[in-house]
Amino acid sequence: MNNQDFRQHFINTCELLGIKDYQHRIYTVRPVMEPGKTYSSSDDLMRLLFLPRQRTCTFNQVLHLFTWKEGFYPVWIKAACSGNEITLDTSLRIRKAGAMDDGRFYPFIT
Repeated sequence: MNNQDFRQHFINTCELLGIKDYQHRIYTVRPVMEPGKTYSSSDDLMRLLFLPRQRTCTFNQVLHLFTWKEGFYPVWIKAACSGNEITLDTSLRIRKAGAMDDGRFYPFIT
């Protein structure tokens, strides 16, 4: 999986949630620390530089946030939509996509 695939998986997830105007929406990205999990130096970069706290982002900012290291993406991103609010709860663990890709819309889950 590369960044273009990630973009398409994000679009597919938005459409699955019924979000037609995904490029014009605001997303709330919430980092989730997973107790008992092992974190790498890439994970620390994600946690300390990119997502030290909850952020609101545009579609393109979400793409930039999660594609800074091509081929490596969060272990999971849980997407949910309630009315106008779109939330992306995300693991702060970054892993190589090939090992984790389930063939659907990895790393997105709904």
